[in-house]
Formats: sequence, C-alpha cells, structure tokens
Amino acid sequence: MKIATYHRNLGDDVKFFKGDLKDLVVDQLFEKCLRKLKSIDSNVNWIQKAFFIKQYIKTGKKENLEMLDLERSKYAPFVIQALEEYSRKFRRKNMNRNHIGTESMLLLFLPFIGKSQLKQSTS
Repeated sequence: MKIATYHRNLGDDVKFFKGDLKDLVVDQLFEKCLRKLKSIDSNVNWIQKAFFIKQYIKTGKKENLEMLDLERSKYAPFVIQALEEYSRKFRRKNMNRNHIGTESMLLLFLPFIGKSQLKQSTS
C-alpha cells in the first residue's frame, strides 16, 4: 500500500490486480482495441461483445470471431484486421514473458525496487 501511495503521489496510475497476469494483459489490450474498434465502427456495441473479443485476443481462435456476428458491419475486414493485430500483440507479449523469472517480473513492474532490496524482503 505504501508503494501504491508513493506512486499515486508521483502522478502514476496505480491499479491493484490479483490473478493471472495474462488476464491483466488481455484487459489492457482490450481497452486499446476497444478504442480502435469504436473508431472503425461506432454503430456496434463493442462492450456487449467484450467476452468474445477478449477470448479472441487471448486465443486467436476463429470461433470467437464468428460469435461477434460481424456480417452486419460493412467494416468487418477492418475490424478483423484490428482484432488480429491485438491477438498477435498478446501472443508476442506472452512469449516474451514466458522466459522471465519471478524476480525479473517483479522488477519489471516495480522498477524502483533494487535487487538487493528484493532479496532482503523475500528472505
């Protein structure tokens, strides 16, 4: 909590997250993807389709695209291209993260903690 307060005071956007880091990455990519989808076709309620969009970003499986019912959108090719782009981004981030150890992962998210401080706090 002290760390969060410190960073809030610096003007950083601090969010607490408990769970699988993959879900956090998917949620962040979804927020960016949502803005892009709204700019492509503002007539679609993309929030209603959030579950299948997130599943597609996470898995890249075509059945999730089919569940979006894009046939009614004249911008379907652009929507599919945007979704594919975010799905590729997720898989790239996920592959890069798979070889990172726990200590390195903490240092990615908490750059102000040095390795010596981290070792002391975990001992």
